[in-house]
Amino acid sequence: MTREIHYKKNLKIYWELVKEYKLLVFLTFAIIILMQAITLVTPFIFKQLVDKGGLFVNGTITKVTFGKILLVLLLAYGISVLIYSICEWFRISILIKLDSNLKQSLKNRFFNHLIGLSHDFHASNKTGTLISRMVRGGSSIESLTDTLTFQFLPLIFQYILVSAALFIVDWRLPLIVTGLIITFLLINFYLLTIAAKIRLVRNEAEDKERANIADTFTNIDSIKYFGKELKIKKQFKGLTENTRKSEVKSWAYHKVKDTLNFLVTSIFSLFIILIPIFGVINGTMSLGTLVFVWSAFRQLLGPLHGFTWGMRNFYRAMTDLEQLFRYEDVENEIKDTPNAKILKIKQGRVEFKNVNFGYDKNRKILEKFNLKIGKNQKIAFVGLSGAGKSTIVKLLYRFYDPDFGQVLIDGTDIKEFKQESVRSEMSIVPQEAILFDDTIYNNIAFSKTNASEEEVWKAIKFAQLEDFINGLPEKGSTIVGERGVKLSGGEKQRVSIARAILANKKILVLDEATSAMDSETEFFIQSALKKLMKNRTTIIIAHRLSTIMHADKIVVIDKGKIKEIGTHEELIKSSKIYKKLWTIQKGGYIK
Repeated sequence: MTREIHYKKNLKIYWELVKEYKLLVFLTFAIIILMQAITLVTPFIFKQLVDKGGLFVNGTITKVTFGKILLVLLLAYGISVLIYSICEWFRISILIKLDSNLKQSLKNRFFNHLIGLSHDFHASNKTGTLISRMVRGGSSIESLTDTLTFQFLPLIFQYILVSAALFIVDWRLPLIVTGLIITFLLINFYLLTIAAKIRLVRNEAEDKERANIADTFTNIDSIKYFGKELKIKKQFKGLTENTRKSEVKSWAYHKVKDTLNFLVTSIFSLFIILIPIFGVINGTMSLGTLVFVWSAFRQLLGPLHGFTWGMRNFYRAMTDLEQLFRYEDVENEIKDTPNAKILKIKQGRVEFKNVNFGYDKNRKILEKFNLKIGKNQKIAFVGLSGAGKSTIVKLLYRFYDPDFGQVLIDGTDIKEFKQESVRSEMSIVPQEAILFDDTIYNNIAFSKTNASEEEVWKAIKFAQLEDFINGLPEKGSTIVGERGVKLSGGEKQRVSIARAILANKKILVLDEATSAMDSETEFFIQSALKKLMKNRTTIIIAHRLSTIMHADKIVVIDKGKIKEIGTHEELIKSSKIYKKLWTIQKGGYIK
């Protein structure tokens, strides 16, 4: 993975998000300009105080006059503080709104993008890494906005205002200020650029750490079953050590930066104060002017040092956003055509026409695969693991496109339809029932969002779940846990079957639908499934051949090719592969 940071591209994406809130940005700019102008009021008040105080001491002005001047200066100071406080309140209020809107826009943009990417992308990227980068991205866009409004913009406006004020005093003063800022920027730009690359390494280490955490807790049962807690702890310690080393290396550059910043500030401070000191000595400047120059310069140092912290936050934000924004370049390999239609299945005919497919060039799964499945026909696929059975379903669901050939529904290539509409027009009971960390009821209702309560409970009864649910303290409101961990394998499978029943589609896919059930439950579920398959085109994948004996047609697949096809009775008489599989398994079945 490249460790280059694409600042231009990242800022372009940032601006695309920001420009949705132009009014908030404009108000922020206006308030910052006003606030920076107000900060010069205090140095000017001190100048007047020193100059007029000198006149009073010398007897040039009376006590009454000096008292009036003090009152005016005090009033001016009070007004400036009040206005500044009001501006600060508005600035923070607007910024809170802007930050929250930007975070929401960013999270929605990338969540929608990531969820729309292909099955292959999600199979190849760790969930923990995706979560880590989404969380860091949300925090970083807030940090970037705060940096611009609290550190970058105040320095820019302060520099313009202070330089203009100091130019009136002596033209050399703004040159010294400019020299200080340029030196500051060069030092910080150089060191922070290096530190940013190191942070990229640190982020990658942290992503591995978080991905490991997610993977560990997902497989916690396997770890405990095999007694590998110590191994996992040692592995995690190694990952955290890598993160720690990269963090220490990154902070080393910040130490050098802070030291150089202090040294440079001290040198330029000396130059800036010498000019008004000599002016006072030579009688060309008043003592109040010296105070004004020093106060205005010190007023600039706050934003300047804040700017260096802002640069660090900027580079940190750019680094964090880089790893999230990279996903912007990832395109869904499965694309809808510009004029893709919405699929509405009427008959449920399926055809695989001369299909070739492999997950990579060197691994062909299906080769010249041809099969027609008629309306309401029940087709079962059997074969050894790796024969290509699940791949056929993935092609039907358009998780992948064939390398060659077509997959048709009702005589039309599914590429002509929007892929989401293709998937939403079919029901499936997958081999592994993965559930949301939600209630049992909501997990079932997920397949048909507009379903009535009566329809959901009808599906629950059909899937032999009613007694189980009614026996729970919370009934249908029982939370099933992450990935349905609080349910047994059979219970999860029945929830999955209820989903498919509720979806009520013309094409039904059963991928080892009863594999996690005991024999008694399986018997009742098979009876229910027979009713469900009525008037539906059904594709069945099963290793237990007893579950597919009554299929209209059984397709025996070996190494991606159809080797045998026929009914159970036909294959028992004429097939070699199927008969061998049946002979191995029949000892456990009662016909």
